[in-house]
Amino acid sequence: MGKEKKPSFGLVRFGKENRMAAMPVAVFLGLVISALLSLVAVFFHKYELPWWQTFLIYWVCLALATISLVWAVVVDRLTIPGAIKKPEESIEMLWYSKASEISFNALLFVCGVGSLVCGLLGFNYILNVFLLITLVLAVIFGLSYLFVRYRK
Repeated sequence: MGKEKKPSFGLVRFGKENRMAAMPVAVFLGLVISALLSLVAVFFHKYELPWWQTFLIYWVCLALATISLVWAVVVDRLTIPGAIKKPEESIEMLWYSKASEISFNALLFVCGVGSLVCGLLGFNYILNVFLLITLVLAVIFGLSYLFVRYRK
């Protein structure tokens, strides 16, 4: 007997022996979850279409997203062929971290300059929006800092 082939999309996290392929589990659970969400949408929103057509539209639109989400939750990352063992230490993660840092600083700069210009020109409503965005960014930064500091 030859070498056992692993599924292309990995195995599920749960179970000790004979674990199932992750994709069939994700497809089944994703379709069930999208059907439940579609029923909720049909119940709360009344449209001119018959209920079953509205259900089908929601179901088709939600199916891929829920299947992907369920797969990401149930798959064991180490069983995916070709997956990086420690993605948090990859060069792409370093690039992502740098891009996030630059984007955050650029957004703060744009909000600061926008606040200054709006304040000088008397656009108070837009000024308030810029100030609110800056305040939200500051709160998110503070919470992120505390999370990273006390996580280790």
